[in-house]
Amino acid sequence: KYIPSIPKEVIFAELTIVSVSYTNELNHL
Repeated sequence: KYIPSIPKEVIFAELTIVSVSYTNELNHL
């Protein structure tokens, strides 16, 4: 199987988006 290598920048960006989304959810409570 071909497993694409994921750049650290992409992983960091994904984590940032998740963190922002989670924070927004908390703010709306």
